[in-house]
Amino acid sequence: MSRKKINFDAKIKLSNMVDSPHEAQITEKLNIINHTKNTQITSFRLRQVDVERLDEVLKKANEINMSHPFTRTSLVRGLLMLAVDSNPKKLLEYIRKSL
Repeated sequence: MSRKKINFDAKIKLSNMVDSPHEAQITEKLNIINHTKNTQITSFRLRQVDVERLDEVLKKANEINMSHPFTRTSLVRGLLMLAVDSNPKKLLEYIRKSL
């Protein structure tokens, strides 16, 4: 039984369908979300009171949310965005209050 060797340099059938390489580049670009940046795993140590506060805020957010329930991760992301938009002095006040 003989096997054929694969020729990787040969043109494939799909490439023969396109008349010119320029036509292949004009193809319609799809609007697909592509996460090119890798996420970085970061962990934090929270006190029991902090976990309780996080769960309490998560419960409040999920009560008014009409779509799918939020997770702790989405809550932390939302709180980070809130902190970015808020007054730095007020943020510092709340950080000191939490200690």
